[in-house]
Amino acid sequence: ETSVSFTYVQGMNVLAAPFLYAMSEMEAFYSYSNFIKFCCPLYVQPMLQGVHCGIK
Repeated sequence: ETSVSFTYVQGMNVLAAPFLYAMSEMEAFYSYSNFIKFCCPLYVQPMLQGVHCGIK
Protein backbone atom coordinates (compact mmCIF):
# COMPACT_ATOMS: atom_id res chain seq x y z
CA GLU A 1 0.00 0.00 0.00
CA THR A 2 1.50 3.31 -1.04
CA SER A 3 -1.21 5.71 0.14
CA VAL A 4 -0.78 7.46 3.45
CA SER A 5 -3.83 7.13 5.71
CA PHE A 6 -2.92 9.87 8.16
CA THR A 7 -2.33 13.58 7.88
CA TYR A 8 0.34 15.81 9.33
CA VAL A 9 -0.10 17.09 12.87
CA GLN A 10 2.22 19.42 14.73
CA GLY A 11 5.22 17.62 16.16
CA MET A 12 5.37 14.72 13.72
CA ASN A 13 8.74 16.00 12.53
CA VAL A 14 10.19 15.31 15.99
CA LEU A 15 9.16 11.67 15.70
CA ALA A 16 10.36 11.41 12.09
CA ALA A 17 13.83 12.88 12.68
CA PRO A 18 15.46 9.74 14.18
CA PHE A 19 14.16 7.62 11.30
CA LEU A 20 15.63 10.03 8.75
CA TYR A 21 18.91 10.26 10.65
CA ALA A 22 19.42 6.50 10.79
CA MET A 23 17.96 5.34 7.46
CA SER A 24 17.68 6.19 3.81
CA GLU A 25 14.68 8.31 2.86
CA MET A 26 12.74 5.33 1.51
CA GLU A 27 13.45 3.13 4.54
CA ALA A 28 12.64 5.99 6.91
CA PHE A 29 9.30 6.68 5.22
CA TYR A 30 8.27 3.02 5.32
CA SER A 31 9.42 2.54 8.92
CA TYR A 32 7.90 5.80 10.14
CA SER A 33 4.60 5.08 8.40
CA ASN A 34 4.42 1.67 10.05
CA PHE A 35 5.45 3.12 13.40
CA ILE A 36 2.61 5.65 13.27
CA LYS A 37 0.10 3.15 11.89
CA PHE A 38 0.78 0.35 14.38
CA CYS A 39 2.42 1.90 17.47
CA CYS A 40 0.81 5.29 17.98
CA PRO A 41 -2.09 5.88 15.57
CA LEU A 42 -3.96 8.15 18.00
CA TYR A 43 -1.07 10.62 17.88
CA VAL A 44 -1.97 11.67 14.34
CA GLN A 45 -5.72 12.09 14.79
CA PRO A 46 -7.04 15.64 14.27
CA MET A 47 -8.00 16.04 17.93
CA LEU A 48 -4.64 14.59 19.11
CA GLN A 49 -6.25 12.00 21.40
CA GLY A 50 -2.96 10.11 21.75
CA VAL A 51 -1.08 13.22 22.82
CA HIS A 52 -3.68 14.05 25.46
CA CYS A 53 -3.66 10.46 26.78
CA GLY A 54 0.13 10.49 26.87
CA ILE A 55 0.39 13.56 29.08
CA LYS A 56 -2.06 12.26 31.69
